[in-house]
Amino acid sequence: MKNLFGRLVLAGFSMFVLCFAAAAQDLDDITFSGRIADANGLAVVGASVTATEVQSGVERTVMTGDEGRYRIIELKPGIYKLKVSASGFGAQEKIDIQTVSGQNVQSDFQLVPAGVTAQQTVTVTEDDTPLVDTTRTIVGGTITAREIEEIPNNSRNALDLVLTLGGTSEEALSTRDLAEDRNAANRQPPTEQGNFSLSGGASYSNNITIDGLDNNDDRAASDRFQPSLESIAEVQVITNQFSAEYGRASGGRINLRTKSGSNKFRGRVFMFFRADDLNANTYYNNSTFYKTDNVYRYNGGTGTATNTTLLGTTLTVLRDPLERLPFTEYNPGFTFSGPVILPFGEGKSIYDGTNRTFFSIAYENLNLLDTTLINTYVPAGTNLRFNLPVSTGGPQVCENFLSTSNSNCSNGGAAFMLPYSKLVSTPNQRNALTARIDHKLFENNDVTLGWQLGRKRNQRQNIESTTKLEEALQGTSGNTDAINFTDNHVFGAKVVNQFRFQWSTYKPSFETKNPDDPVVLITYADPTTSTFTGRTLIAGNSSASLTASGIFAAKRKENRYQFQDSLTVVAGKHTFKGGFDFQRINSQNLDPTDATGTYNFGNSGTGVTTANFTGPCTPAPCAPATVSYLGVQNYLLNQSTRFRQNFGTSSDIINTYWGIFLNDEMRLAQNLTLSIGARYERETILSDNNNVGPRIGIAWDPFKKGKGVIRFGAGIFYNRVLLRTIDDFLVSGQQDLFDSADISGTATRLAVMRAFSAQFPRKFASAQELRNFINPVLVANGGIAGDGFSGFDGFLTRLVDTSTLKIPESYQFNIGFEREIGKGFVFEANYTWNKTVRLWGESNPNSPNLGLANSRLGTNFQSWTEYLQSISTGNFRYVLGPTNDNVGISTGTCSAASPCTVNLNTTNPSTAASAPIGLALEAVKIFKPGYNVDPNLSNENQQELLGSVRKSSYQGLILELRSRQKTFGLGFRGNFRAVYTLASLKDDGLNNTSDAEVNGDFNREWSRALQDRRHRFAFSATFETPSWLGKLKLSPLFRYGSSAPFNLSYSGIDRNLDDLSNDRVNFSGDTKDIKWRKPGSPVPAELLSQFSLQPIGANGGNLPRNAGNGPPLYIFDLNMTREFKFGERMRLRPTVEIGNVFNAVVLSFGSGFIDYSTFGVQRPSVTAATAPPIGSTILLTNGLETFENNFLVPTRAYRPRDIRLGFRFDF
Repeated sequence: MKNLFGRLVLAGFSMFVLCFAAAAQDLDDITFSGRIADANGLAVVGASVTATEVQSGVERTVMTGDEGRYRIIELKPGIYKLKVSASGFGAQEKIDIQTVSGQNVQSDFQLVPAGVTAQQTVTVTEDDTPLVDTTRTIVGGTITAREIEEIPNNSRNALDLVLTLGGTSEEALSTRDLAEDRNAANRQPPTEQGNFSLSGGASYSNNITIDGLDNNDDRAASDRFQPSLESIAEVQVITNQFSAEYGRASGGRINLRTKSGSNKFRGRVFMFFRADDLNANTYYNNSTFYKTDNVYRYNGGTGTATNTTLLGTTLTVLRDPLERLPFTEYNPGFTFSGPVILPFGEGKSIYDGTNRTFFSIAYENLNLLDTTLINTYVPAGTNLRFNLPVSTGGPQVCENFLSTSNSNCSNGGAAFMLPYSKLVSTPNQRNALTARIDHKLFENNDVTLGWQLGRKRNQRQNIESTTKLEEALQGTSGNTDAINFTDNHVFGAKVVNQFRFQWSTYKPSFETKNPDDPVVLITYADPTTSTFTGRTLIAGNSSASLTASGIFAAKRKENRYQFQDSLTVVAGKHTFKGGFDFQRINSQNLDPTDATGTYNFGNSGTGVTTANFTGPCTPAPCAPATVSYLGVQNYLLNQSTRFRQNFGTSSDIINTYWGIFLNDEMRLAQNLTLSIGARYERETILSDNNNVGPRIGIAWDPFKKGKGVIRFGAGIFYNRVLLRTIDDFLVSGQQDLFDSADISGTATRLAVMRAFSAQFPRKFASAQELRNFINPVLVANGGIAGDGFSGFDGFLTRLVDTSTLKIPESYQFNIGFEREIGKGFVFEANYTWNKTVRLWGESNPNSPNLGLANSRLGTNFQSWTEYLQSISTGNFRYVLGPTNDNVGISTGTCSAASPCTVNLNTTNPSTAASAPIGLALEAVKIFKPGYNVDPNLSNENQQELLGSVRKSSYQGLILELRSRQKTFGLGFRGNFRAVYTLASLKDDGLNNTSDAEVNGDFNREWSRALQDRRHRFAFSATFETPSWLGKLKLSPLFRYGSSAPFNLSYSGIDRNLDDLSNDRVNFSGDTKDIKWRKPGSPVPAELLSQFSLQPIGANGGNLPRNAGNGPPLYIFDLNMTREFKFGERMRLRPTVEIGNVFNAVVLSFGSGFIDYSTFGVQRPSVTAATAPPIGSTILLTNGLETFENNFLVPTRAYRPRDIRLGFRFDF
């Protein structure tokens, strides 16, 4: 339904049907239903049926109707007993009935006359409860408390258990379970990439809840709070939510249900420990890295007259194997629950909450110890305006390192510096606390009050050493608090209302401990390197993003108020459920990059953007008479060479979400259930108000024995709005960056920096305050008021129209079959189809427009290549020349009288203004739509326009075989789940900020998605061994995924001239041959020869998106536990968890870029500057061969074998 009329018709039809059919399925609670009959099978009318939650004593009673049927709705999951009594009959009771969320427990009773028998009590074991819920219409699975505790979980994050189920996959560009290599700055996936994909839905559009209330980070598409694994009673995963009760997800819903208290005090103390001494080293740490060098014999001559003979190549060791990263992790915690008794302890209680008030609390701490070496130099002198730490010891050295500089410590142009080396603690710490109180307010009303507290700070740097001082070390933080309230009111046997409220706050950041301080950067030369490498001492603060790792500086706060209400009404065979969900999200964000003022003390005269501070040499007589000061000396003289401060980087977005739903489930027959409903959703951040989602589900038991069911479901679902995407586009229009490097004129820039130096280390409160300060200086020294500000020309880089942007929507269909086979086994099969449209993507509205060029010129050019070839005036002529030309431009004066030739087939990768690509970009820029027309469009630069332009499609077949806890023989017991998924996922982009290779043409991008592993298999189990094997409990987890695709690009070089750096290349072979390689494998020379470059200006390469075939995935983990009992209540369970049991090497590209970039790279030649001895050997790195050896080789590996030791002590 792609138009308003169609949606209204469908919604109207849904409401029409709702008037005649009803009964809503609850996804968080449970239902008991069945039939009470006498010995002859006749209905017993008016029988009393009571369900009692064993741990808390809370009970609910209903009466049977005319057909002897009963239905008890909206009960909390737990262990129950059912008691039936009727006049003239003996009472019956079933005890120890285990339940999980969303379950409809069918339990029939056959009563015997009272004179024949007394009350009967039947203990219900797992073997007695139905394995298949024949009335359930939603599709998904539940991970129970037993599985949560026993299944290996390397991260101890409950959400990672989702991947043990079918129809699930990791997010695109996932780095989960990858090893941490020493000295590696590995990229992380984009923060908006999400956490996993359910049934082919976008990995950034899942609805994660805790006890039914929102637990999402609406800006970064992740979860807000991670409770202790020990506090979770079950993980409920709904992959196809054909009930209308929940929304805000085209993927699926994951609910974490926390444990509640009971009438008995129960507690647990636990501790887990990991250390690098217990682990294997990572694959790449163990690897030796080489470079390929060409070996030459020197025959004589210098410069271009150098005479050499190529002798061959040699491998030079770049790096020997590295040791493991230091790693010591302590993970203690506790849980405690029971009735609320005040005061607690000996003596008389003023309040005894037995059977009425219960509490539960869980706390977990993680402390991963790590250190970082600060290895830098500090000035030997002082600057009274800013304090730096004193040296940790060592000889002083002069900072002079520029071979072309006459500045040194003898003539005053340079200064002395001293070593500073310090090992500082940089741990990863996390604390999670959950607490709840459940209270029976009165007979038909119970309430729950919950509290969540999370504190985490990760300061691990994952680098060998740093030049940042301790106060400038950045870390990721995430602090959160939440209070929630639930009220369940029973108006009678047939009407139940549930009201929920939540307030939460979330404060993630990537910043230093003192983020409001200015940033101080001092350039110096590292005397410990053979080439005196230039480095930067970073002090005071650091606001830089780790762009190489995909980590961006940020400081934000997200406050949320949520109100939920649902009313359930039983009317004969119908159970109606309707309600609303209201959320108000206030998302505040600050980009701290240069926001507090950044002062550079660099080397004078080394660039066109720095102030060139000079002065007389001292002490006289000395030479040269005038010296340019170097970085450390500039600091000591308080002469800052560059100043930046960014304003308008904060944003405050308020998004109000509300959804209303009506769902209706009808027992059309004893073996046939129909669920139909509709949901309307609205998010005020966008103008999109056309979001009606009808849903239908059918459950049919063709065998009428309660052991098998066929399910059918379909519906329309809507994503939630990712606020980061909206925020990034809106904030770009308000940022105002001042950078002294942008000031034209050397003298003006120097005068400006003298003024800023006099203010060091001041930061300015506003852009206007800075303008008021600097504009008079600019004007007085030949500049223009406002110069240096990025907003000076009214330039906007990002555009979004929230009135036309649509919320992405998906159309889902599922048909499945579930059947009990044998005793204690269930087989389930599901086929799912999921199409998502209106996904967000970017285009460049200011790209050179070929249609505009043809319109102006009266031509019919099919590409910019044709246009460039037609140019017959000016200084350049463009031709299609040799394809092995790595220069691309002829020599000469390049004038109108003597134009130079530019080869559009050149392999020269440079985009400099004087290189072929740069010249071509200059030639076509006049056809940019905003060129000298619209002041809001850049004349020359790329812009990003956000639109609802993308789509995805998924088909999946899921086959699952599982067993309940059962005896296998020879004393072995256990349960297992084996899931196979055959799936295909296609899309036309990675995430909300994806753009197409050919500007705006996303149809051309349609291909396999990055997380599309055609075959997936997951096996999880728990096996209890007999006494002759030590009564060990073994819990394996095995996951396999076939090859996933990867994208092969051209190093971000823009050959098609659309200002988008995502070009691909031409390929003449079979894309099935583009496969990942093992390190050290033979170079695929034939494959390399099949790649070529399209001419500059061509629309794009013919290599499809995501054409590569990456490595498969397989993980085998094992958890071993032994239980020791001490009396009736106390149990000690030591545990050993082994990750990657066999230390298998599994490679991955992670989030890294994969490029084909050898075009234009020549095999090296030698030009000796000074004459070495005749006959000596010269080595020169062979960059081409080095690239070929690494082409298609994954740069990361999955975690090696690691061991976690721990125990749980229950009392």
